[in-house]
Amino acid sequence: MDIVCQKCKSKFKIPEEKLPEGKIINIPCPKCKGNISIDRRKAPIKSQADIDKDSSGLDLNEKKVLDTKAEPAPSEPDHEMESESFGEDEKTALICDDNQSHQEKLRSALKELGYRSVIGKDSNDVLKKLRINHYDMIVLHEEFGGEPSSENHVLSYIQPMSISIRRNIFFVLIGKTFSTLDNMMAFSKSANMVINEKDLPQIFSILKKSMAENEDFYKIHKKTMKELGKR
Repeated sequence: MDIVCQKCKSKFKIPEEKLPEGKIINIPCPKCKGNISIDRRKAPIKSQADIDKDSSGLDLNEKKVLDTKAEPAPSEPDHEMESESFGEDEKTALICDDNQSHQEKLRSALKELGYRSVIGKDSNDVLKKLRINHYDMIVLHEEFGGEPSSENHVLSYIQPMSISIRRNIFFVLIGKTFSTLDNMMAFSKSANMVINEKDLPQIFSILKKSMAENEDFYKIHKKTMKELGKR
């Protein structure tokens, strides 16, 4: 079931089988901790989005992304992913890079910038996280999960996001051949910033500069949206 927090406008999904029918359910928003009221007293009317979903609960685009890479059956039971608990004003970042050295550099820089980091284990794990949680920043290596850039499932999920969602996410793409802070390449990849992996030792200063420029760019727009009561 698609849920929208009326306070912060964050969107996430909750499996319908976890929501008892016949009563009103109140749950805290994982992002802002505001109260979300869900009326389950009436049978929900199926929308076109529901029709486009199969029994797995994924819409056709998400199912296509998840199914294109065959994965071996997990050795342990597959439990439904729960939403992560973040503080109301806590800034969050999702790191999608298989290289442990890169992860350490990114986590250190993001901590200095005031972000709480979460490490994505693989493409399937990241896609599930993105369906449930909102992240203020996503850092993705174009070869994450051992996939070439043209077949990167996480990149394929992020690129077609609506502008209303993307403008609230600072998306960083790491690669082996990028010229760091190449704005044209960033635009072509639907990213806010691209960085060559060789420049990761300077990631703190590079991120700080790029984020400041992005904030200046969106400052007037965000102020107007806030006055209108929108994100």
